[in-house]
Amino acid sequence: MQHVVWDWNGTLLNDLEQVVQSVNVALASFNAGPITADDYRAGYTRPVVLFYEHLLSRPVSHEEWEQLDIMFHDAYREALAEAQLAPDALAAMEAVDDAGWTQSLLSMFPHDELLETLAGRGIGDMLIAIDGLRAGRGERKYGSLVRHLEHVAQKIGGPLDPTTVVMIGDALDDADAAEGLGIKCVLYASGSHPRAKLEATGHPVSDSLIEALAVAGVTA
Repeated sequence: MQHVVWDWNGTLLNDLEQVVQSVNVALASFNAGPITADDYRAGYTRPVVLFYEHLLSRPVSHEEWEQLDIMFHDAYREALAEAQLAPDALAAMEAVDDAGWTQSLLSMFPHDELLETLAGRGIGDMLIAIDGLRAGRGERKYGSLVRHLEHVAQKIGGPLDPTTVVMIGDALDDADAAEGLGIKCVLYASGSHPRAKLEATGHPVSDSLIEALAVAGVTA
């Protein structure tokens, strides 16, 4: 059994404009910003509190981080309806099905809201497992990926061989999580980071999701 784990924000979902808009809402409450999409892509990191410390040029207290995170997510929820799937997202997922691979989705967006966001987008039936964030906000992706692969293994009814799994995402955190579990990773250059940062990880980088599948060896 061969399997693709898709990232959501910035990969299957083209939401960079809405994310930057929401970061600027949060920053405005601290009399900072605004930033551009290029600023976001150059500085984004996880844990996300470090990203805000970079933008504010100072440490962020726990109380301030809570405020920033709440303001970001409130603004993002308002803007989310405007976000569209990546141009070739549906075609890429259909190609995975055609190749006889299974596929799942792992996001760091809160789980219940992720399910609501997916509703009506026409891709849920192609995913054998969907997992959003159930742990603390802003955490790294590794722990979520561990739990997600356990979920996938339950769905397929047996252990999952890491060598048969590929993760496709747009962030350095995706690469770190995949490396930590010994699975292949292909990075998508139209999301959270500029191509140069992605290439520096040593993982293959693609400009489209269809290209990412070809690099990963997903063929019918």
